[in-house]
Amino acid sequence: MMNKKLAMLVAGVILTVGGLIPTIALTFSADPANPYTIGQRTLVASDGTRIASLIFTPTNTSGNHPGVVVAHGFCGNKQYMQPLSIELVKRGFVVVAIDFRGHGISDGYMLGRFPTDDMSLDIGAAVGYLQGLGYVDKIGLVGHSMGGRTSLVYAEAHSDIINATVSLGMVSMDFNWSRIPNLMMAIGQFEQTFTRQDAIDFVRAYTGNASAETGLQYGSFAAMNATKAVIGPTSEHLGDVFEPTIMHEMVSWLELAFFGSIRWPVNITITILVGFIITMLAGCAVVFAAITAYFSKLIVKRPASKETVALPREFSAGKMVGFFIIGSVVGLGLISPLSSIFTVTIPVVMGNSLYAMLAGRAIAVLIAFVLFKILYRKQWKAKTLYVSFKEFTLPGSRASIVYGLATGLVFCAIFIIAMDWSITAAIPTTREFGAMWSIAVLSFPPLIVKEYYVRTIQSRITWRNKAHEFFSMAGIGILLDNTVLIPVMLVTWGTDWGAFLALSTSVFVFFSALQQTTITWVYMFSRRNILSSTMFACIQYAWMAIIFYPFGLSFPLL
Repeated sequence: MMNKKLAMLVAGVILTVGGLIPTIALTFSADPANPYTIGQRTLVASDGTRIASLIFTPTNTSGNHPGVVVAHGFCGNKQYMQPLSIELVKRGFVVVAIDFRGHGISDGYMLGRFPTDDMSLDIGAAVGYLQGLGYVDKIGLVGHSMGGRTSLVYAEAHSDIINATVSLGMVSMDFNWSRIPNLMMAIGQFEQTFTRQDAIDFVRAYTGNASAETGLQYGSFAAMNATKAVIGPTSEHLGDVFEPTIMHEMVSWLELAFFGSIRWPVNITITILVGFIITMLAGCAVVFAAITAYFSKLIVKRPASKETVALPREFSAGKMVGFFIIGSVVGLGLISPLSSIFTVTIPVVMGNSLYAMLAGRAIAVLIAFVLFKILYRKQWKAKTLYVSFKEFTLPGSRASIVYGLATGLVFCAIFIIAMDWSITAAIPTTREFGAMWSIAVLSFPPLIVKEYYVRTIQSRITWRNKAHEFFSMAGIGILLDNTVLIPVMLVTWGTDWGAFLALSTSVFVFFSALQQTTITWVYMFSRRNILSSTMFACIQYAWMAIIFYPFGLSFPLL
């Protein structure tokens, strides 16, 4: 009979392969009747910055073809836009999907959160490439979020060479709309950053029609003043580039702009492709879980602890959770001023906020412990604290450290294989390795203290079985991370003043669920040693940070 670990590994491999093969097929041959190729090319912006790009080219390049530059959003990359790019190339468009400077594997850096002037040069490099092909007669722009805003900046300044523009997840009113030809705006029904009213305001401003509404085309493509606002019924901000209604409207818009009609029925395959990508990633998660279990038997020699010497029983699990939430409120409030401090000392764009979040988390745990001391000073003894911490880390500390490092590297390796060519630039660039290891090292102190705190809570609760313990503790970890953030996210969702905060917190909530689930799994199979789970958490946190944050240098170091 197959043991559980082997069964899990086999199931994970089946899921991974079952998602991988269709993903490859739908990436490189989404429409056999209209074949295309995908290649990589380094472009050079007018200021000398090297811009990485994916070039999607129809196999049949006889005659003229329209070209489209695809621009990702903040913290995105060209791979994230790949499913969207495929929808265009299979219609005969030549597509150039770029990594903005500081993002993906492009050179350069960001001067601020949305430095659209500099990034317009990156779009210009892609436009110049299309113009140099000889068989591209018209050019359009498709941008998501920050890429949408940058596309609007470029289209406004170069209306003589841009024939159509599609902005996804970005409705900005500070443009001269009359200078941007054939403009479509699209946002999701559950958008964090904009509302349906914003979309209505846009189309009314563009047309001068006070009764204009979403979902209807105004103006004409022949007169270069066609416009439309579209609401995707199932997406939020990050999902706009995968929403089937939005994709259908985008393809139709560019077909009408470039050809005057929709030449054949629009068959959107992006939903199927994303479904197989999710299946593949789910399989990777199961494979990781199985390998983690195997590594536990090979590396970890520490006997599982049944009774942990912890803080006095007056420190109940409920009180500990409450203290941590109080500390988190203060820690969250300190992130903004801490970011300002780190901005002066950290020469990495967005690194300031990452390190500030680490510091805020450390302060949250510290405040929780101070509350213990104030409320239970008679029971608080340094020796008790030391014995409790020692119990969570000894014996077998060396093996536990090795186990944490091994599982962290395996996690990264498995998901790099699946993600790098499909939906995100997952391999760290040379410049990002330094940032990655600095984050891993600096995150160790706050993360091990938090692990000690969380596992002390775990030792306070009686579990029916290991499965109950695992799912409950993963849930408690998610609760500790997000109890403060979720109300903030809901209050700021769709508001003008807090839109970016709503988007940031919603992303954090998602990744927190992934982190707490995997960290708890590693902790359980390390036979309850916080050195293992902390080492794993440091590597995972650092890797996830550098693949999503733009880590270009903010100024020359030499």
